[in-house]
Amino acid sequence: MEQELFGRMERIRTTYLKLLGEFEARQANVGNDLEVALKELSAKEDELGNRRGGLVFMEHDLVCETRKWIRGELVPEELNSLRSRIAEIAIKLARLGTSSQVEKLDKKRRRLSRG
Repeated sequence: MEQELFGRMERIRTTYLKLLGEFEARQANVGNDLEVALKELSAKEDELGNRRGGLVFMEHDLVCETRKWIRGELVPEELNSLRSRIAEIAIKLARLGTSSQVEKLDKKRRRLSRG
């Protein structure tokens, strides 16, 4: 009877150590995966910030050219270029999921096309 109890305890201990090892291995994998995911997220946030910053500069240039157009200083070729840049900015904003900015840009475009 004593040997039977000792055998059971030994199997329980062996099973416990095996499960503990598997658990620790999974914890290490989760920790590594989490670190990688956080680094990737940080890189994507930086990229998104850079894109938005670039769009701000593009929008500023667009506003300056629009003012020229209002004053009648743009030639037809520049006007076509301006229209294509408006479309380009609208597409980039749509990709970023900033529908409110797209709507603002669309309102500006409509207002400008009315003259």
